[in-house]
Amino acid sequence: MGMTPGNFDYVRVSSFREAARILSEEENSKILAGGQSLIPLLKTRIMNVDLLIDISGIKGSGGIRQEKKSLEIGATYRVGELEGNSLAAESFPILHDAASSIADPLVRNMGTVGGNLAHADPGNDLPPVMVALNAEFTVLGPKGERVERSAAFFKGAFSTSMDHSDTLTSIRINQKDGNVSSAFVKQRKSAGDFSLASVASVVELDDSGNFKDSRTVLGSVFPAPMILEGVDAYLKGKKANSETIKKAASLVRTQINPESDFFASADYRRHVSSLLVNNALTTAVRRSGVNIA
Repeated sequence: MGMTPGNFDYVRVSSFREAARILSEEENSKILAGGQSLIPLLKTRIMNVDLLIDISGIKGSGGIRQEKKSLEIGATYRVGELEGNSLAAESFPILHDAASSIADPLVRNMGTVGGNLAHADPGNDLPPVMVALNAEFTVLGPKGERVERSAAFFKGAFSTSMDHSDTLTSIRINQKDGNVSSAFVKQRKSAGDFSLASVASVVELDDSGNFKDSRTVLGSVFPAPMILEGVDAYLKGKKANSETIKKAASLVRTQINPESDFFASADYRRHVSSLLVNNALTTAVRRSGVNIA
């Protein structure tokens, strides 16, 4: 297996519309943002392209902006920038959890938020986080812009709702009123590895310290992030304490049916997923100000 890419042409664009146009004209072309996922595939020739379209120089494509009740992240915003952004960490601590746990500093400082999401690797950490946050993705295609809900965006391993000529341009996360907090945890074989399993949790508590709403999402176990509807249904209306959380986490063992692979057995992933649900919910509840045993 070679360790140098095949021949390809390269173009650096100044706008997403230019990128969308070129994508529609060149069938075997790919978007290049941070390149942390794409370049290894090209170097090992698992993937070959005729044209790389570099979007990293598009002015204004990598910022982060908070409006009254939402946070907008540009697609080329670096993961390392997200990790160090105090505004994002304060509003959505789950973002800092995930960004700080991705690979290593080199990858985080080069990799982009949009690239992590658009690549849709089952082992990536930001997809389950965005599904838990019910984020909205702005996608630009030949017919103009459209908004995709994160839960419908991820279709499977390396598969999204975008067509070849579409480009992810930004991510919007709406902030809910009330006592809302979040957490992300994961299990990996060693530092820098992809996740064997991960859990993203967003919880909302009422004034009595009960679960008013929640969204618990399992990542890295199936081809796409999975909302654990059984867990969330069980939590609704119950007291936010260790007993409730422990029972909710135990439900995972009977509600998922993962497959064994080279990295982990089905039983291991089932067991770890349950533990991670417990840890993510516990951390999120504690961050909300509720002191649970």
